[in-house]
Amino acid sequence: MSNETNQKRIRVAIEWINKLADGINPIDGSIIPDSDIVNNVHISRCLFFVSNMLENVDRGRRSFKKEQKSLTKRIK
Repeated sequence: MSNETNQKRIRVAIEWINKLADGINPIDGSIIPDSDIVNNVHISRCLFFVSNMLENVDRGRRSFKKEQKSLTKRIK
């Protein structure tokens, strides 16, 4: 699987996790009932934490690619 495909998957995962953490069904955009487990404050905080970690991975991956290109240019 290509890095571009993985990056797209990470971005979609971040988007969906954030929607779930905000109490929104990422499939159809409907509001998730307050009684649903995903609206539990502990679950919501966990989802935001995971989303943040994925954002860091995504940023790190892009930074690494930029550094690789820069290094490659210097070597040539």
